[in-house]
Amino acid sequence: MSQHNNFLATPTQFSYSSNNQLVPIHNLYDHQVSCSQNKLIETLEEMNAVKSLVEASNKKIEKLHEMVENCQKTIKELTEEVISVKLENRRHQNLSLCTDNKKLSNLPCTTREGLFLSNNDLEYDEDLLDQFKHYINKVCSDGQSQFLRAAIRKVFTDEVASVFSWKGTAEKPSAEKLFIISIIKSICHLKFQKDEKDMNGVLQKHFAHAKERVLKRKKTGKETCFKE
Repeated sequence: MSQHNNFLATPTQFSYSSNNQLVPIHNLYDHQVSCSQNKLIETLEEMNAVKSLVEASNKKIEKLHEMVENCQKTIKELTEEVISVKLENRRHQNLSLCTDNKKLSNLPCTTREGLFLSNNDLEYDEDLLDQFKHYINKVCSDGQSQFLRAAIRKVFTDEVASVFSWKGTAEKPSAEKLFIISIIKSICHLKFQKDEKDMNGVLQKHFAHAKERVLKRKKTGKETCFKE
């Protein structure tokens, strides 16, 4: 019995003694929270850095787009200039022929039938077309509107213009659909870089008021001869 009692612990053997090396649980939790916060801060910093890189890349892309657009615009302008120079050279080559051509010497047309004949001749005669372009290109003007009105008067008398309608009606043929008009507009575009809507507006008004100009000249005694 005494031997068994030797294995029994006395109350003093189970007494608690403090150990300074043990870390309290709340300290461990605070440490984990602090580590998580630091990682979160690092992640946010990395995200901001990526965001800055993306913004910088977007700005570079925008600049590249602007450069491409400017290059395309420059190419377009140079192409138009080259075409204009080529046309000018061809006009100079045909200058002597232009002054001697009987069909052009009859302009402006004084009859509707004569205008239709000239229109058809220009559409199918390349040499005559080149001479006509040179003839119209010599028109002096300070702007698009003045050029268009002066160019039309080189081809149409007001009397002839008055028997046309811009869009065309049951009684009047369409001036807009004439090949001559398309040539005049193409030359105007090369000179002034205006869009077709602006040119159409000027031409439409010219034809709309042609009859008024004829009547005004009759009142002032400046009547011109016209055969429909």
